[in-house]
Amino acid sequence: MRINCIQFHRLIPWLGIGLVAGGVIAAATYLNFERMARAFEASLTTMDRLIHDLQLSAALKRIHNGEVSGAVSIFESRLP
Repeated sequence: MRINCIQFHRLIPWLGIGLVAGGVIAAATYLNFERMARAFEASLTTMDRLIHDLQLSAALKRIHNGEVSGAVSIFESRLP
């Protein structure tokens, strides 16, 4: 009976260490996913702005070339 008690007392600290390590790994994984999601959202916003600027530039170039009706359709589709 004494041997079982000693082995059980050794198990408790190792179990605690395992739970703490598991919690740290889970927190690190969660923070990594959050960081990747923020980076994805930032790049998505940047791409949306680039597309909007490209379409605006194309419309202004059409106005410069004298194609006002084509530029109006681009403006109407992009502006609220």
